[in-house]
Formats: sequence, C-alpha cells, structure tokens
Amino acid sequence: MVTIKFIFDIASPNGYLCHKVIPNYEKKYSVKFNYEICLLDNTTQLHTLDWSRRQVREAESDLEE
Repeated sequence: MVTIKFIFDIASPNGYLCHKVIPNYEKKYSVKFNYEICLLDNTTQLHTLDWSRRQVREAESDLEE
C-alpha cells in the first residue's frame, strides 16, 4: 500500500475540499494518507508583519539622519 503525506492547511478552502474526497480516494486506489496539520496562512502573515516592521524601522532611521 502506498502512503501519501498530505499537508493539510486548516485555513485553506482547497485543503478542506481535498480532505472531503480523501476517504473515497483511499478506497478506490488502495492508498493511505497521513495528515500533517499546518497553518500556512499564519506563517505568511507573520512573515509579512516582520517585513513591515523592518521597513518602518529603516524609514525611521532614515528620517533621523
């Protein structure tokens, strides 16, 4: 039996739709899905927030000079 690693983004509508059809897919093709839960949207927001903070700090230091 083939095992497939499924990275399930709990904030993604596409992830939810895939999750709904996986049981039928497992039966039809004799495969097993291992779920790995993640929250990709959150990591993107954190990266954007960090980048924004750096931009503000750089702008402030330019104004002080």
